[in-house]
Amino acid sequence: MAAGPDTQSLDHMAMRPYWDKVATLLEGTDAMRKAGTKYLPKFPYEGDENYDYRRDNAKYTNIFADLVEGLASKPFSREVKVNGAGTAIQEIVEDIDGSGNHLHVFAGDTFYNGVAYALDWIVVDYPAVPDGATAADERRMGARPYWVRVPATRVLWVETAVINGAEEFTYVSIYETSTRRVCFEENTFERIRIMYREELDGMWGGPQYTLYERNENDNWGIIEEGSLSIDVIPLVPFLTGRRQGSSWIVQPPMKGVADLQVEHYQAETNLKNAAEQTAFPMLVGQGVAPPEEGDKMPVGPRAVLITGASNTDVDAGKFEYVEPQ
Repeated sequence: MAAGPDTQSLDHMAMRPYWDKVATLLEGTDAMRKAGTKYLPKFPYEGDENYDYRRDNAKYTNIFADLVEGLASKPFSREVKVNGAGTAIQEIVEDIDGSGNHLHVFAGDTFYNGVAYALDWIVVDYPAVPDGATAADERRMGARPYWVRVPATRVLWVETAVINGAEEFTYVSIYETSTRRVCFEENTFERIRIMYREELDGMWGGPQYTLYERNENDNWGIIEEGSLSIDVIPLVPFLTGRRQGSSWIVQPPMKGVADLQVEHYQAETNLKNAAEQTAFPMLVGQGVAPPEEGDKMPVGPRAVLITGASNTDVDAGKFEYVEPQ
């Protein structure tokens, strides 16, 4: 496949299996069952029909979600505040994302996802204003900075460089979606937003951006591009795990818990399955002619085991129950 704006970095691909696991764990029972053999392997020689029954009735107690929620809520027992903030800053704190969410709520969501996924991102954005607009014009328009939380799974590629003695972002690509009505139908369009800085003769230029959208022919086209009004790419990482060197591979602090949750899911399901197979007696017919489908040997409740007759059977035609001790 040819590289395009949606190409993922090696760091992203290294983290992706863990992120996918966490997303499935947090989503709950239906997602775990839908994952099938990925988290609930088949038994040796287990047929599809028996496996499908075991999977569709699998038991899942979401301990992982409870632990993440408990850890993430601890720092937010009191409201997040900005001490000494002026009126302009306080207005932003009260509605940090432009959607009415207080900084306390936004920070709680970011911390929750940081604990679960080991990494979360914040982009500081600013609404588009007409060229030549003054500060007074922007105030009348209500234009102001706002924060956007970007899940780690949507940040496809990140590059940094040491500029003026500090690590700064030089390239980032972010997966987005845009939903809009087209001829009375709701349509969702995939987008990739790329922000970058170019180096020329050892000097780094100001940040630029390009917004791509996938069209009906499955091709990416540029729908917007331009320059940012600040000197840095406004991207901020939030990490709860250890970063590996200069890469963006982060050691997830909850990885061991996530792995244990998968094992617990398998153990719970197997225990439930074993209980179903042994908690009910099974009827046995000795010396009874088997049905036409005698090659099938059902085991468990609501099943009859036919042994068939032989010349030495002294209990021909006998039925009895086999039940667990």
